[in-house]
Amino acid sequence: MKTFPGLIFESDSVAPGLLVDYTVDKKIVSFDIQGASKRLHCHFWDTSEMVDDKPSWTLTRLYDARGDQLVVYLTTSTPGLDDMDTKLLATDDPRISVLTDVHGSWQGVVVYEATKAIAQPTFENAPQAIWWR
Repeated sequence: MKTFPGLIFESDSVAPGLLVDYTVDKKIVSFDIQGASKRLHCHFWDTSEMVDDKPSWTLTRLYDARGDQLVVYLTTSTPGLDDMDTKLLATDDPRISVLTDVHGSWQGVVVYEATKAIAQPTFENAPQAIWWR
């Protein structure tokens, strides 16, 4: 999602390959996965078919209100956080973890205390030029 000027106050590399944009009060605005084609076990072709034994890149979100956790899955696979075949990697931001498979490929990004950690959109003063990329 692209944002309007002034929303992003700073960007910080919280783990190798994971850049997070923050508001002035340290709320999460967006993630940038650098080197995604090497970190994710998926392909980026315009097809839902398997390519080189990799599923297509797909964003799926799952919010658990009881635990206030948001998981943004990056592939068609949506393993549970307690799945034996997954591992949670801590980042420099304790509110964020990276979900990986047994081979170290990224499966998703987990945000803890999501309602407090993620910047909430306010549209009163926002320009009309907010769009998905």
